[in-house]
This record gives sequence, structure tokens and C-alpha cells, in this order.
Amino acid sequence: MNRRGVFLSTDNMDTFQAKVQYAIDQGAGGIMLWELAGDYSTPEQNGLGHHYFGSTFTDTAYNMLKDASPYGIKAGDESFVPAAETLDVDVDLVGFMPVGEANYPLQIAVKLTNNSDVDLTGAKISFNVSPAVPLNSESSDPLTMRPYEPLVNGENGVTNIVDQYSGVVISASHIAESGTAMGNVGGLSDDFHRYVLTLKDGEPNDWDGELPYGVADFASGETIDVGIRVYMPMPVPTDFTFEVDGKTYGITADK
Repeated sequence: MNRRGVFLSTDNMDTFQAKVQYAIDQGAGGIMLWELAGDYSTPEQNGLGHHYFGSTFTDTAYNMLKDASPYGIKAGDESFVPAAETLDVDVDLVGFMPVGEANYPLQIAVKLTNNSDVDLTGAKISFNVSPAVPLNSESSDPLTMRPYEPLVNGENGVTNIVDQYSGVVISASHIAESGTAMGNVGGLSDDFHRYVLTLKDGEPNDWDGELPYGVADFASGETIDVGIRVYMPMPVPTDFTFEVDGKTYGITADK
């Protein structure tokens, strides 16, 4: 109790382990800490003779959760109807620059690798994102997903950046009832934001056979990194569809 009559408390190892165990018992998929900079190392661990920054709580949670039973929750919209035909396309999130406040909003990219034999150049790519990832602190315009600064090839997992300047138009086919502003006061709705990445199409140039500037080549074997901006850490998107040449494809089930 401080002099103003406010009770302050922090976790010790007993209370922390109890909270992690509660999450496991409830079938949750993990926990969140606020904040990691408050994690510590003991004098015995760090050799400094005093407590210092470290990963004691983080390591404890990892070791408890890795031995827990799978929590059985499948990410995505239960009402989503998968396409009858699927393609082998890898999905990842890359480009995060761990530089503190200078990285906010988060400038990242959705990395897509076309392992199929279908040419997806010019495809309309749609996917769901939880409303826990607000579109913008002031606007629900999906174009505000565009990064402030272009991501750089060769840095932080980015290999072939495709952004509003070089091959993609960003839009949204659905905006969730919640998650259009920071805070999400009142809780989250059960629906999802559904973003649409429309890859610019075009015929190869007559003189060199290359695609014209601004077209995203997403043929078999190609990888593209679509630059976006988000205001909260985003899990890997779900419920992908790829529409090209009048057909709609999903992603192979084990992806």
C-alpha cells in the first residue's frame, strides 16, 4: 500500500505459474505478458550480483505451455466455405522491424509463395483478419493499411516487395462490426475484416518479354511480399481465396 492508499502488486513465481496453469486448464492457446521489459534474471543467472533484465517468466511460460495438450482451436471464420479446389501456397508474416516506437504503426508484409502449377499473376487474393487488429486508429478505410515507408528487399525476411507502387491494390470486401478503432471498447464482434489484395495484371512487353512496371509476377514458383501497415501485432491471416481466370481456389488444408 503506498502513501496515497493505492495497492500495488506484482507477480512472483508462484502466482505466475498459477496463472499459466489456469490458461492451460481452460484450454487457452497461450498467455500475454505486460510487459516483457519487466521480465528479469536472478543474480545466479546473470552473474551481476543483482537482479537484471532477463527471461525468467517467459522461459517458465514456454516450458509449461510446450508440454500442454493441444488446445484444439482452429483459427478462422466457422461460417467460411472453403473453395472446392486448393493450391499449395505458403503464407508467412515478415518485415517487422524491432525498433520500438519508431516502428509504430507496424510496417510488415504478407509473404506468399506459389508452390502450385497455377499462374496467380493478376489474382484477387482475399483473407480474414481478426478485429483485434484495428484497421486504423482514426479511419476504417482499408487503404490505410499501406505502409508509410516502403519495405526493403533483403531485410527482415522481405525478398520481393509488392506494394501500392508496384503491383497491388488493397481494399476490403467486409469490415467487422468492431475493430475499426483502437481500444475495442465493449469487446470484439465474432466476424472478421476481409482484406482483398488485387494484383495488377498485364501482358509481357513486346520488346523484351518482361512484365510491364507495376505488375506483380505471381507465377508458379514465385514469392511476393505484400507490404501492409497494422496497428496491433497480427497473427497469420486465415481463410484465403485466390480468384484468377474465372476460378476460385483455396489453400491446401495442411498449410
